[in-house]
Amino acid sequence: MPPTGLHNDVHRWRTRAGLSQRELAAHVGTSRQTLNAIEAGRTVPGTALALRLGAALGARVEDLFQMPGRVVEVPARLAVPRVHGSGPLRVTLAAQKRGLTAIPLAGELAPGAWLQGADGVLCSRRGRRVRVRLFEPASPLAETVVVAGCDPTLPLVAGHFERAHPQYRVAWLPAGSHRALEWLRDGTAQIAGVHLRDPRTGQDNIPLVRRTLKDRRVVVMAFVSWEQGLIVAPGNPRGVHDVGDLGRAGVTIINRERGSGARAVLDAALSAHGIEPNTIHGYARLAPSHLAVAQAVALRLVDAGIGVRAAALAFGLDFIPLQQERYDLVMPAAVASRPAVHALLDTVRRRGVRAELAAVGEYDTARLGTTLAVLP
Repeated sequence: MPPTGLHNDVHRWRTRAGLSQRELAAHVGTSRQTLNAIEAGRTVPGTALALRLGAALGARVEDLFQMPGRVVEVPARLAVPRVHGSGPLRVTLAAQKRGLTAIPLAGELAPGAWLQGADGVLCSRRGRRVRVRLFEPASPLAETVVVAGCDPTLPLVAGHFERAHPQYRVAWLPAGSHRALEWLRDGTAQIAGVHLRDPRTGQDNIPLVRRTLKDRRVVVMAFVSWEQGLIVAPGNPRGVHDVGDLGRAGVTIINRERGSGARAVLDAALSAHGIEPNTIHGYARLAPSHLAVAQAVALRLVDAGIGVRAAALAFGLDFIPLQQERYDLVMPAAVASRPAVHALLDTVRRRGVRAELAAVGEYDTARLGTTLAVLP
């Protein structure tokens, strides 16, 4: 603990503001040596200097200086209307212009195969208005871009983005295409990732976006093109070579939820083969993500599942392609002009990021960042 007995976050707030010690000291009318001593905890500023520091950094005095053991609670809006389960609910916080969004790290938004670090725990709730008790003393939360979608490489992209632009964060809401657009529509997400082919026109994504968002003015931007297909064990021991083989006796599968692009591909392929879904063993067994499908196959819990090639590669599994499709990003036109979103798009256009996307999932990034449509 610092010699003064106070915990202080002056250094963190100053770094977030992009100011040097000399610049901040000049702004608040003190010396760099004094500011250095404050940040190191060797001295406590007087009331007037503490207020000037708060004003210069856009913080409250209690955000900059806390007594040991101080419990900090902040108001937020819950990302989803319902959360199932018991026990303390850990959340990560997304800072946006309208306030904080609390994203539960359990239930449908659980990250999958790992435990993600949280900002705090839910301590009270009234509808979707909640209070969150922070694990660490209050510190400036970076402006957050909330992305809903099912692309398993989104956390990878977020890592590149946050290293290149530490003033921003990305929060990922795992979701199928329909759910991602619903969260975009209600303001929970700022960007939705979609991959659904319209059966009537054969066109990717844009008809679905138009039907779901109706008169909303949104930008549809190309992200990647990927392959959707059947994920099977190495060497394909059950001899599953096409969707028609899923109807054989003894073959078990795992499916995705209704409204997901993967489920739509499987249903279309079954229909083309004249196979009734209820005759497929495991059709009603659902996995929440592409990676969860691959994990079930890797653990030999099922013989096959529907998902993207990237998920199969991640688990060292074999892959039977069924369809090439676009995975597009949809965002309100007003969101597309925000600096944080510009920074995110700039990150994914970088050669190194595109190379990693190609390596991890054999993604085609040739049209990445291209505006495909502005609707309506």
